[in-house]
Amino acid sequence: SKLNEGSQFTATATLSSPVRLQQLPEVGGVIVLSSLHRQARLLCKQLAVWKVRFILIDSLDSLAEFSEKMPPNMDWLIIDAALQAEFSAWRNSKKQARRVELLPTNLAVLVDRDTTINVTSLPDNTLHTLNKPVLRHELFALLQGSARNVANNADLSFIPSHQMVVSTGRILLAEDNPINREVAFYMLQDSGFSVLSAEDGKHAIDLLKTNNDIDLVLMDCRMPVMDGFAATYAIRTGKAGERYKNIPIVACTANASVQDKQECLQAGMNAYITKPLRKKVLLDTVLAMLNPDYTI
Repeated sequence: SKLNEGSQFTATATLSSPVRLQQLPEVGGVIVLSSLHRQARLLCKQLAVWKVRFILIDSLDSLAEFSEKMPPNMDWLIIDAALQAEFSAWRNSKKQARRVELLPTNLAVLVDRDTTINVTSLPDNTLHTLNKPVLRHELFALLQGSARNVANNADLSFIPSHQMVVSTGRILLAEDNPINREVAFYMLQDSGFSVLSAEDGKHAIDLLKTNNDIDLVLMDCRMPVMDGFAATYAIRTGKAGERYKNIPIVACTANASVQDKQECLQAGMNAYITKPLRKKVLLDTVLAMLNPDYTI
């Protein structure tokens, strides 16, 4: 700098995208008729986040019993495809006519995304299908009754947060400490992720070689046999297979210094979190890596 002239500095700041207010579906209540599989639980989890009343029923006997004490304003009945034929027969039975009249008139069938459905096989007046895995915006559109227009309607978007996302994907967790590994495992699993565990970097590389469906690696930096830095280098140079050379890798370390963070990023890791793990930080970071539109 020079006297009486001052100095000029250039700085770069990374900012989050502007936060949008959450829009909730305008629906009274939902009945989900399904076996207790993962997708049904995730669907119900999303309804709970939206504060939509729901009940998960796993048999037609339970549905018949529930219909006798139906609360008001139950607007939707979502039926898993596995129970579709059984439900149609039950619904067309004359002795069930009174109970059928008590059920919601809006019907949807929960089907696998790649499955072709014969519309004539659906229950009468079923106008909707909902694909598995359940996507948040498709469920929102269904409940709003605007499935045709949701893709082009920007007003239907809202903040994605770790509490609102129906999380899917498989994560490889590389952590040598059994307690830390268990904590991270259940944080991720409880949020809907499938988790594969490794005890060191070499084990992580071996698992990548034998599994072709891993979406992200949560990598402890300090491990025996092969540490996180060496494992990341091996992944980036194709030692775990070409398909994983650019897989998102989130560093996890007990050190919180700026220097340690830079070391992780320079090693080829995409993001950095510190221990002890906090669930919100962990999930925000993972979701930001897996979903480009996710806002922390």
